[in-house]
Amino acid sequence: MTDNHRWARIMVALVLAIASLPRADASTKARNLNIGHVHRVPHSSIRSRKANGLSPKFDKAAKKTIIFRRGLGSSGIKLGVRLGLGLGLGWGLQGRVFAAEDNKVAYLEKAARGMYGELDFPEAIRVLSELIETEPDNFKWFAARAEVYVDLKDFDRALEDYNSALHIRQNNPTGQSLTDAGFEGRLLAGRGLAYEGKAMWKDALRDYDRALALAVQEDVNPDPYVLNSRGNCHASLSEWEMARKDYLSARDAFQKAKGFRGEGGSTTQRLDGAIYAASNAALMLAQMGNEEAATKEMVTIARRGPGSVDIRAALASMYWKQGREDEAREIWQYACERINAGCGKYFDMDWVARIRRWPPVMVSMLDEFIKSQKLGE
Repeated sequence: MTDNHRWARIMVALVLAIASLPRADASTKARNLNIGHVHRVPHSSIRSRKANGLSPKFDKAAKKTIIFRRGLGSSGIKLGVRLGLGLGLGWGLQGRVFAAEDNKVAYLEKAARGMYGELDFPEAIRVLSELIETEPDNFKWFAARAEVYVDLKDFDRALEDYNSALHIRQNNPTGQSLTDAGFEGRLLAGRGLAYEGKAMWKDALRDYDRALALAVQEDVNPDPYVLNSRGNCHASLSEWEMARKDYLSARDAFQKAKGFRGEGGSTTQRLDGAIYAASNAALMLAQMGNEEAATKEMVTIARRGPGSVDIRAALASMYWKQGREDEAREIWQYACERINAGCGKYFDMDWVARIRRWPPVMVSMLDEFIKSQKLGE
């Protein structure tokens, strides 16, 4: 769950790229522009996940979702931030070094990637606009510029570019190695992210539904980031049961996804994604009134994710309401003092409700706990 105003850097580099791309090193700090991809988490933020995440690409032959760099978002999954956070470059061009004598398009593409990596978004826009002038029928440049606009929180222009990319792709297929449906799914997922930025939940939901349906059509596993994003939309529409269903599906998809490998071969990113989605599902259970089951799930998640402040803040709130005051204080203290991220943001109920997007019942519980302890004063 994340806020529409902090998508750009979050969750979010849910970008799908071709299987030939090399696996990105999650520890790499440089951010890359995803040219030709689609669902990702932008630089501006995933609503705050604190761990670098990855962005998936489809490998139909293996019938699996492959994930490569970028992360979860703010409030929990920092997709790249993911979509901001060092996403890999799509369309088989990642890692290529262009010389000055190379053609204009290759040179401009390299320049755009460089500007994006340096977070010089205005200059990246300028270069991508020149690419669009040079190749006006190439949907990749529109999709790439749309991503940068999302990072700039200019969601209107992002939507214009995603619409252009979809129009070009649907009316003038370029014969890429992936099917038309695969490309369209990526673009729809990216446009859904832009719709979320404008709090246009039903429009975003429609695009996510179509993107996931196309994945089924292409015989590939669902993208866990898209599933989590669709859950966000359902939650924003107070459709708690449907949101929980998507979060659980996202959790399972993260656990099954291949390619979540950090430096040294660790699977930290995949675990972070699974914990974040599972936390969202537990929060929905509490909102639906099943506090006992929600508490049990939170305890399990806290054991699996010793570095998750979010689930401990939720669990402390639940314990306090249940009269388990000593346990509530203990787990809160652990979250605030023994986890690097700290619990500072959880004193801000506006952030919890609007950015992290906890459901109303959980926000109320946390607020009561904070006030009862006179914390933050």
